Amino acid sequence: MRHRLSIATLAAVVSLASNAQAQITVTLRDGSSVRATTLAAQGTRFSLTPEAGGAPRVVEAATVERVDMLQPQILTDAYTAFASGETVKTLQAMGRLRTELGLLKKIPGGREWWLEGEFLRAHILLTQKRVKDVDEAMREIAADSTDPIAQRHAQVFLAHLTGLAGDPRQALEQLRSLILGARDQDTLADAWLFTGQHLATVNEQQTALVAFLRVPVFYPSRLVPLASARLGAARCFVAIEDLAAARQTLKELLATQATTLAGVEGQKLLSQVERDLGLTPNATDASQ
Repeated sequence: MRHRLSIATLAAVVSLASNAQAQITVTLRDGSSVRATTLAAQGTRFSLTPEAGGAPRVVEAATVERVDMLQPQILTDAYTAFASGETVKTLQAMGRLRTELGLLKKIPGGREWWLEGEFLRAHILLTQKRVKDVDEAMREIAADSTDPIAQRHAQVFLAHLTGLAGDPRQALEQLRSLILGARDQDTLADAWLFTGQHLATVNEQQTALVAFLRVPVFYPSRLVPLASARLGAARCFVAIEDLAAARQTLKELLATQATTLAGVEGQKLLSQVERDLGLTPNATDASQ
């Protein structure tokens, strides 16, 4: 049975720590620091459970200089929900990302987690076709961030939106420029995924295929774009009538990411490809 999350409840008390053993260091502007096992957002304040024990300590977010912590549990939960392909869980996670990480937005150490949450949220929003929400979030990062890597990553999403709005050629030009100056793997993985999608849109299937395959070859640990890139590559193989390669690519997708939205689409495509090859659906390769 699924329970609807209460946004009011989440806003009241939000736990950011990954687990009870998490090591969190909160450095205050007065030079002091607090080591804690849990960190919870309460309005404009953080509630800390001191590592040494004792009563929780409450500090105003405005007095915090820096937060050093492991990946917040909400991010772990959101990645899991996205990978599961379950729409309800994914939407719940998306709502919680901004609510639960928002207080970290302007705090060094915490801001990095907020940014990661925003980029994951953008991917989730794209699956829901909520382009306006992605545009607003990415424009905020591109305009306000002091981190050039985050700015470039946001610009990659904005270029993608240009393509979705009906100008794939302009999107490709922008993405090409952004790729040339990028070094960050998350940025590059998303940029090559979007490049492949817009090249496929303008029916440049061979070039799109190369773009898609860059993700599993060079950025295999970037699991969010990985599934979509493999699905895109398989579709390109189908378009150029290399059904054996399409089948192999789809099997690689389904071996590790079958429950993602791309995996679900990939399963449908695999059944069609195997029928076209004259094989029993999901047949085992004779060489195996």
